Amino acid sequence: MAQSGCRSRGPPMLFLLLALATDKAHAEPLGCFFHGWKFPTPLQGVGKENATSALECQAKCAAQAGCKSFGYSTVYHECWLGSEFSMPEPANPSFIAGPAQCGVAATLASGMEAGLLCAASPGVNFPGATAEESAADWSTGIVPTNLQCWPHFEDGRLARCKGEPVQVLEDSATGWPGQCLGTHKVDLPLSESCEEACRDDIACSSWQQIEAPTGLIECFHGAGYDCYSQSRQEKILRAQRFLRGHYRALMDLKGYEVKNLAFAFGSGTFGDEVTKAITACNHTCLSKLTCQVWTYSTGDGCWFEDVDRPPQEGGGPIL
Repeated sequence: MAQSGCRSRGPPMLFLLLALATDKAHAEPLGCFFHGWKFPTPLQGVGKENATSALECQAKCAAQAGCKSFGYSTVYHECWLGSEFSMPEPANPSFIAGPAQCGVAATLASGMEAGLLCAASPGVNFPGATAEESAADWSTGIVPTNLQCWPHFEDGRLARCKGEPVQVLEDSATGWPGQCLGTHKVDLPLSESCEEACRDDIACSSWQQIEAPTGLIECFHGAGYDCYSQSRQEKILRAQRFLRGHYRALMDLKGYEVKNLAFAFGSGTFGDEVTKAITACNHTCLSKLTCQVWTYSTGDGCWFEDVDRPPQEGGGPIL
């Protein structure tokens, strides 16, 4: 997959999601801060301090000799200074970490600045045998975390992407069956349609409007699975799958087998039309904001990363 704005229809990929414009969620360049991560090495002789924001905490780090990273608790408004800027460790979702200063790699069409991690790519030796080897294969010395370049509010929530419309990847009006299993029913206010509710929810991958046997019109949201089945009898009035923001590929995973993914559809779903199957698998992952990896196997079908579903065993030869 290429830089933001391009669409991938090739083999299995590792994704990095980008945003072109957002709510006023932050002032730092996209990708500079790590939300839900921390740098583990404290700066010796310096205790925690109070700060009103992550930007203030970063400024304290920039003014302190030897400080290379910071950590900020949005809950307790506490600021920690660090002596190293290297691979971070998982932390509370409300915790923010980052370098002493943010570098800028590019300015997007919206005028928003993108940080160095949003432009960096791995070298030919990625992934390495260890986490340290993998990090060393990046010019930044850090492997971007999931949604590294997606805007966040300071409390860790994902911000909405504004400035361009949500893109439609699949549509029942143009032939997509939309017969997804594993979606969840949504109770809507009278003033909002099933489509509008999904567009307004950045966690919503797709929507289905179904006429139940009782005649009631029901709304379902979610990534789901087995969406391309032609055998089920659900009366789909309309269904769509969405893509939010832009993305680029970090690595082509052709030839790799990735464990602990979620099932999307079987290898027989598209018969011998492998190209269509690969495109459908690609779209399944693209519609899930947290999906970083998808694979299509001629033996086991399509599998993708879905943090909302328990991982299942998959295998078979990878295309």
